[in-house]
Amino acid sequence: MNKKYVSLLALFITFITPMAKAATISLAFPTNCQRGKTCFIAIDKRTNSTDIILNTEQEMQKGVNVLAAAPGKVVKVNNDYSGDKVSQTQPQDPCGNEVVVQHDNGWVTQYCHLKQNSIAVTPNQQVQNQQILGQVGETGVTVTPKLSFIVLENGIVRNPFQEKLWAKTLAYQPFGLIDMGVTNKPTTLDVTSDTAPKQRQFTIQDKQVVAWVRVYGVQKGDKQRFTFYMPNGKVYFKPQESSITGNYPQWFSTASFGIGRAIPPQYFGDWKVVYELKRGKKVWTKLGESTFSVG
Repeated sequence: MNKKYVSLLALFITFITPMAKAATISLAFPTNCQRGKTCFIAIDKRTNSTDIILNTEQEMQKGVNVLAAAPGKVVKVNNDYSGDKVSQTQPQDPCGNEVVVQHDNGWVTQYCHLKQNSIAVTPNQQVQNQQILGQVGETGVTVTPKLSFIVLENGIVRNPFQEKLWAKTLAYQPFGLIDMGVTNKPTTLDVTSDTAPKQRQFTIQDKQVVAWVRVYGVQKGDKQRFTFYMPNGKVYFKPQESSITGNYPQWFSTASFGIGRAIPPQYFGDWKVVYELKRGKKVWTKLGESTFSVG
């Protein structure tokens, strides 16, 4: 063989070898919740897990299935925990009730915080893509009902969004609105997560209007603002703006104004309140709006 040809062939092989791609995995979304409606997604930067968080406790009680993201064999099941309270005699595992599935080529998926007695598979069982493994719960170290979905390749945690492991294109929104409303008295995250108070009509007997929001994915340094608009379209007083001082997978905030005994004529009619978030040097992003009437 021509020596020049051999040299060129060797160079070509050397060039293409590093480009060879290792076997990957194609993942289906691991729950049947409705993204943006009944659940939202947050990436836990500490563990690189994908947290699929239910909007309310009611959704968990109704039952949200956890589904195998790919075919494989169940290698671990834990169904010992009843809730999110740590027992003195049996310390809570951070993952709580879980299922671990082994796939081909060194891939493993782990499903944490499952509801007790909901697990529908056993160790060594072969499971198919999208087969029901259990239901989303609140066991282990969590303050909200969610599925922590962890993907590992040869023991290394992988982010399915960054590495494009989803079978169908799945966009990740780093922050967004879970729910928003107005009511006539101070409220809390627990209250709005259970039965969201949403009042549409206010009178002088109500004394105040309280706007509340639940937002996912806020970070330290983000700015937020509530802006109330009167029936004539003008801003009431000025936007209520503040800075967020920490990283929160789920953020709750309120803003309010008093109605008082004497309501000026321009107060009567249809109002709206707008909630916006700003990250870094980016422009304000409108996340939600609620309407109500006074009079």
